[in-house]
Amino acid sequence: MVVDLMSPSFGLIIWHIIIFLCTMYFLSKYAWTPIIKFIDNREKTILISIKNAKKIQEELILLDKQKQQILKEAINKRDSIIKEAMQIKNNIQQQTIQDSILEQRKIMHETKKMLRIEKKIAIQEIKNKIASVSITIAETILKKQLNQNDSYQEKFIENVINNL
Repeated sequence: MVVDLMSPSFGLIIWHIIIFLCTMYFLSKYAWTPIIKFIDNREKTILISIKNAKKIQEELILLDKQKQQILKEAINKRDSIIKEAMQIKNNIQQQTIQDSILEQRKIMHETKKMLRIEKKIAIQEIKNKIASVSITIAETILKKQLNQNDSYQEKFIENVINNL
């Protein structure tokens, strides 16, 4: 029996071959073809997915570059707008300062002009008052002197006229 277990019989080998061939036939007819088609379809789907993933990845890289470029442009535009606004602000400040200086000079000029006019008016009024007072004093003196003597009055009048 030991020998029988170790060496197979010829009939057993034939049955094994027949079962093996039948199994191979059924597997090739009903199982392997669909499995191979499924694997091929799956392989094609995976290859298409890989290609699509690469395209998407390239598009993402391109979009990222575009995003970075747009961001840089936006930052540059923001900086230029800020710079322009600062220049406008400085120009407005300088213009305001210049306008205020011109206005101040104009006011100073008008004030000086008004002071000169008022000074002339005041001097004229003082001259008029002095003349009025002088006339009053002269009148008083003349009245006194006319009463005292006529010769003295004539000399005094001549002196006053010469002084005027």
